[in-house]
Amino acid sequence: MNEFERLKNTWKEGGAKPSTTPIEVAVKANGYRKKQIISAVSLISTLAVTFVIIVLVIVNYDAKYSSTYWGIGLTLLAIALAIISQSHALTFLTKSVDLLSDNKTYLTLLQKQQRYQIFIHSKGISIYFILLSTGIGLYMAEFAMRSLIVGVVAYSVVGAWLGLNWFYFRPRIIKKQTDKLNALLKEVERVSSQME
Repeated sequence: MNEFERLKNTWKEGGAKPSTTPIEVAVKANGYRKKQIISAVSLISTLAVTFVIIVLVIVNYDAKYSSTYWGIGLTLLAIALAIISQSHALTFLTKSVDLLSDNKTYLTLLQKQQRYQIFIHSKGISIYFILLSTGIGLYMAEFAMRSLIVGVVAYSVVGAWLGLNWFYFRPRIIKKQTDKLNALLKEVERVSSQME
């Protein structure tokens, strides 16, 4: 009897966990998809508003140096590329595929999204940061030339902020997004193999 109780307690504590059903995975996948759509649309909207504000600044400001215009141009290019990449990512998310009825297509779509996300995390963000940093640096040159102290302080603050984003926030965000997508992909693969 003592052995039976020990086995029963072991089973309750660490026994096999009940696997999620295909319907639960579909609900989870749709929730993930909706969150990603909202995130992409809000990012596109924010970038578009920023783009318009920067264009209004350059139209209403008469710069003395051409480096200011080059800086704004590179910044606008970075923002435009980010909008294009998010719009492309949105095309993956807005395709209407039902996991339960067509799980192979859904799995293929998730794998395409994963490959695109890896591309964006490896090359896209790097290009964006290089263009944005160079653009901001060139734009600030005109203001830094007016006062050496103000220029050093401004470049130090902006450089520290860009460094913090590059070395601290970017890796955490990439890891979080990758982990979520990989976990969902594993569950969809499991459901797909069960349905076969």
